[in-house]
Amino acid sequence: MGETIRAERSRNAAALLSTTGALLLGVGLGALAGARLGSTAWLVAGIGLVAHLSGMVSARRLQQDAGHRFARWESWGYWACWVLIVLGVIAALWRSLAGEGF
Repeated sequence: MGETIRAERSRNAAALLSTTGALLLGVGLGALAGARLGSTAWLVAGIGLVAHLSGMVSARRLQQDAGHRFARWESWGYWACWVLIVLGVIAALWRSLAGEGF
């Protein structure tokens, strides 16, 4: 395995660890501050969603521009994330419009 591939995999692993840590930190802080954030929870979630989508699309474009050929599982994961986000937004809107709340 070439040094370039190892370096790229190391960067990807570090980015995954960082992202996972940020997610867990966010979930933990949200749980701790849930009652206090109440009315701003949707705003925080929306900002997080936009940030995630922007990062996801930008990272993929940068990789494509660098000539990266995505493995089948990488493409499936990318599109599965989009599908889950769309389904989550639809479910949130459905519950919100039905007055069920969360």
